[in-house]
Amino acid sequence: MKRLFKIAGIIVVTVALVIAIGVFVVLKKFKNFPEVPVKQERIVSDSSELVDHIRNIVSYGVRNPGTEGDVKTREYILKKFGEYGLSSPKQEEFGIKMYNPKSWKLSVTDPASGQPVEIPSGYMPFTEATSPSGVAAPLVYLGDGAKLEEMDLEGMIAVYEMPFKPKGLKTYSKILFMYDPDNTLDSSGKVVRAKLEYETQMYEKLKAKGAIGMIGLLSGLQWDSDRYYPQMSFGLEKSIPGVWIKPSLCDQVRKLAESNTIAKLQMDSTQNMGTTANVYAVLPGEIDEYYLIFSQHDTYFDGAVQDASGVAVLLALAKHFSSTGQRLKRGIVFMSVAHTNGRVGEKDFIMNHKNDFLKKTALVIAIEHLGLELDPQPDLKFRVSDRPSFRMFFTALNNDINGMVKSAVISNDYKRSVIIPQWLVEKITGKSRGISAEFHEFGLPVIGFMSNPPYMFFPEDTEEAVAVDQLIPTANVLGSILRTADDYTLEKLR
Repeated sequence: MKRLFKIAGIIVVTVALVIAIGVFVVLKKFKNFPEVPVKQERIVSDSSELVDHIRNIVSYGVRNPGTEGDVKTREYILKKFGEYGLSSPKQEEFGIKMYNPKSWKLSVTDPASGQPVEIPSGYMPFTEATSPSGVAAPLVYLGDGAKLEEMDLEGMIAVYEMPFKPKGLKTYSKILFMYDPDNTLDSSGKVVRAKLEYETQMYEKLKAKGAIGMIGLLSGLQWDSDRYYPQMSFGLEKSIPGVWIKPSLCDQVRKLAESNTIAKLQMDSTQNMGTTANVYAVLPGEIDEYYLIFSQHDTYFDGAVQDASGVAVLLALAKHFSSTGQRLKRGIVFMSVAHTNGRVGEKDFIMNHKNDFLKKTALVIAIEHLGLELDPQPDLKFRVSDRPSFRMFFTALNNDINGMVKSAVISNDYKRSVIIPQWLVEKITGKSRGISAEFHEFGLPVIGFMSNPPYMFFPEDTEEAVAVDQLIPTANVLGSILRTADDYTLEKLR
């Protein structure tokens, strides 16, 4: 018996040792990428044209899929593709779900006067319309929802706290490659971001418990806003009405909910199917292989960072590589995707082109969000700092590709940059991230460039938040990666 225990112990220790060595080897692979001789590419010397792109796109107004702003932006991109001499600029249309809020109101009865008092709020997108008279019911406070299962919510309006958490990088500094020669990345930990999928998770639980309305408290938001439009990748239609409350009013609403005050929710909105499109054009190469370079054109408001900034860099790359003498060996498909309501554009493009371009695609590069870092203020005023929000490169688990990104970042002194393999993102969060995600899941090698400032889901995403001084460096980094990748075979990259 002792001998059996001894053998079992040896086996357990051996297995644990093998696992530990495996984990060490994998984690080391995430940080210690090879040095690659990078061919430096200078895309543009003056950012004024890129700034003009951003201003023109922002001037079209709200760019939710299917809106007039979305249409005008697509037309603008197609016109530029044509001016640059790209082949057959075209739109590929498809249906999209649209939400049209007209008016919304949260009110309670003033105990002194007996008159209704409106509490300012912002609509939750894709929540249900009410009759003109609205729905009236007692408020019930759920906190973070931890004890929701124990509570009776039948016929109630539920009030919950939206979670906001810091997304600093200190925890991951030992396993990820970070280029931060000035040691500023730790500052990113003071910026909090919403748990985007929480809105949909709460809706599903509240609906199942019989709630007839929902109110989200944005008490953790670091500026005073109630115009929150969460990333729609996590869900669309919600069959009860709902509103957001800005931080300065959260205490008031929380107290009303704790005392089960009767409140009324009124929502006048419609939901319908509309049409949006991906737009793309092709720059032929010497061989029948391609790069796919793309950004997104739609967003929730008239977003400058999301993603007029990405489109500006996309257009700069298109103009540069289409110029005589700048061509690459491979062809390039330049695309702007309709992304907002659930990665729909990416899925549509893959379905349409899985047997042509994508079959011969050596590398996919996505460009998103060149924003400045939020600078939280005690008085909840919105302010950004003078440095860029940290930049992430979501990459394929390919040493050559990661080596190119690392070497291009260092050689261009592209500070505050982090390389995160999509494989690791999937293991930690359960799904890949960014507009490159669908192409990664399809099996293509990707480099998904993005920064992720928290204001991208709010109307505060204005021109003042764009990291203008990073437009040229970003184009140069991505251009250098493309020029360097052109020396690698399709098999080596894939």
